[in-house]
Amino acid sequence: MMNFRMATDPGLALPFAPAPVRRAAPEPLYAQVARDLAGHVRAGAMAPGRRLPAEPVLAQAYGVNRLTVREALTSLARQGLVRRVQGVGSFVADAPVRHRVEAGQPGIADALRGQGLAVREDVLEAAPGPPEAVPGGPFPAFPGPVTILWVRRFVDDVPWSLSLTWLPGALVGADARAGDIGAFVAERHGLRMTPADRVVGSAPAAPSDSEHLDVPTGTPLIVLSGGDIDQHGRRIAQVAHRIRGDRAEVAIGFRRPG
Repeated sequence: MMNFRMATDPGLALPFAPAPVRRAAPEPLYAQVARDLAGHVRAGAMAPGRRLPAEPVLAQAYGVNRLTVREALTSLARQGLVRRVQGVGSFVADAPVRHRVEAGQPGIADALRGQGLAVREDVLEAAPGPPEAVPGGPFPAFPGPVTILWVRRFVDDVPWSLSLTWLPGALVGADARAGDIGAFVAERHGLRMTPADRVVGSAPAAPSDSEHLDVPTGTPLIVLSGGDIDQHGRRIAQVAHRIRGDRAEVAIGFRRPG
């Protein structure tokens, strides 16, 4: 790819030609820099995973100070176009992973694996709880205490989501730390977990989300919640997924009756 060099510094090379910023414009300087950088990222001037030029390099290229560049990069990170690594630099974000929400579709882990992606689930915590703790109420077919799981999901070795899952304690107990909960329930009890309903929302990343998903606090997250049923139509789980907004798209399928 052709390099563009700034006349002010023969040693300064960028993989694109930066647009000049206008100090008299109503748009803030950082927003102008962010808009220009976003355009080059979307146009493919820098491939996903590529490290962006360092802040001093960008500051000189655009003729602004480093604080302005830092604000621009923060804006791009909020848009999901840039991934910032503390002490390392900023990188062009990878393309988001699409998860389809449609009747009859499998759960998230199986759906992602069906796309050829490597999925790993780590149970961070498993705790008992009363049936009243389940959003939407107790499980009618499985009375008694429940097990509440906090699970972190990796997709291609990148933190992708945090999930709270409520399941009947009779099905999942101390062995919940085994990993893939759907596979565990299928193997141990012969029950297949299938999404029954989902609600799509959003929320800013809390400090605990930030720690486990490697995103700044306040970063937009997709919230996907609802119930799962088994092959007999019995409600068997309740889930609440908090998914990185910069790493996911949720596609919703619509089918005409009949």
